[in-house]
Amino acid sequence: MVRRNKFVILIALIVVCLLLISFLSLAFIVPLANPWVFSETQIDKLHRLGLDGSGVTVGLICTGVDVSHPEFDTSQFINWLDLVNGSNEPYDDVDHGTHLAGILIAQGSYDGLLSGVNLRGVAPGIQLVVVKAISLSESEFGEGNETRLAQAIQYCIEKHVDIICLGLGPHPELLFPTPSDAIIHACEQAQKMGIIIIAPAGDDGQHDDGDVTFPGTLTEVITVGSIASTGVLSSFSSAGFQYPETIHPHKKPEIVAPGESILSTRTYGSYGQFSGTCQAAVVVTGITALLLQAYHTLKENTTAEEFPTLLKEVYTSTAKQTNDMHEEYAHDDRFGYGIIQAYASYESLALYTS
Repeated sequence: MVRRNKFVILIALIVVCLLLISFLSLAFIVPLANPWVFSETQIDKLHRLGLDGSGVTVGLICTGVDVSHPEFDTSQFINWLDLVNGSNEPYDDVDHGTHLAGILIAQGSYDGLLSGVNLRGVAPGIQLVVVKAISLSESEFGEGNETRLAQAIQYCIEKHVDIICLGLGPHPELLFPTPSDAIIHACEQAQKMGIIIIAPAGDDGQHDDGDVTFPGTLTEVITVGSIASTGVLSSFSSAGFQYPETIHPHKKPEIVAPGESILSTRTYGSYGQFSGTCQAAVVVTGITALLLQAYHTLKENTTAEEFPTLLKEVYTSTAKQTNDMHEEYAHDDRFGYGIIQAYASYESLALYTS
């Protein structure tokens, strides 16, 4: 009986080892999803330093998240608020917030590898506060509730997030045709607390007025445009309109990042590609989380209110210039100051910690 038990244990260990070996082998065989996203922005260099965003909390304001997706570790979703239907259980009826969450925290699940998707998030170690502030009808028809977005930002402040990412659904340019005092006040309050706010530039580059959409127009916000894998600006990415009083580093958009044909998670355990400046904004959100992990004491060297502007200064001064931008701090109304460079920002931030 003792020999038989030992034999069973041995067989079990062999099976476990074989499964582990097959999993690791599959991970090497299946190429990493969105490899250009990591190389174009230098995220891969920060990952090689061991950074994954651990210890950083992000508030994702969007259409919700389907937390049952196999790519997600449910323990990372620490707070949920539904301002649309008041549900106590997380969900996503638009498929947009789930896609953004995957860009941030996809864990590289076995299910994904079997599906041929080797998906890894930009900052898979962060914690998420998710606020559903956009409904299905609003994402399609542009009936955004200004009060709800202000409440969502306030909720993230109360939960002491480090970063707020304004996902705002698949058509952010439709939600707020005019600036809202409530949202402006909420963003000002967040900045005073040292919270980084990241917003999409908008997706009306070829439609409507084509300008950066509110609240990306605010100086308190880092506004992100979108590029394709070729480095070309996405045709849908909204352009900035610079008022005479707009000064560096607040010209809009400040930064561009990968946002076109991004493979990520979808509802009901599926995967798919979406494009938008929201996707680009999430990439910048993940980079910011990696940098805050690396320099978690950085806020101590500056006042809380000045910290978001400091980070914006670093991003704009280290960006990869494009479109024949050769002068220091050169700005283009569509490319911003250039493509965000994570490792260059990492090196620049080191100067502020000495």
